[in-house]
Amino acid sequence: MKKYTPSLTNTLIGFIVVISINIQNLWDWFLNFPLNNYIGKLPYGLYLWQQFFTADRPYLHILPVLLVLSTLLLCALMSYYFIERPFMKLKTKFEV
Repeated sequence: MKKYTPSLTNTLIGFIVVISINIQNLWDWFLNFPLNNYIGKLPYGLYLWQQFFTADRPYLHILPVLLVLSTLLLCALMSYYFIERPFMKLKTKFEV
């Protein structure tokens, strides 16, 4: 009597079935993750400040990428809280 051993193909098919069942839940979890929602408030600041940090500058070859990205995120956060939010509050005073 031959003992059954699953082949790599059977294992991959089972893996794909399990992933396809749970992919919607995983995708919903990823998109609704609080950090993603928080960073979603910063696209304009990230767009403005990325030009200073990701252009072809000599210091980019020296500094680690994580330091550059964290500085970019910090500048975008400061821009959001000190420039964008006060102007968003100001616009409600001038609405018709």
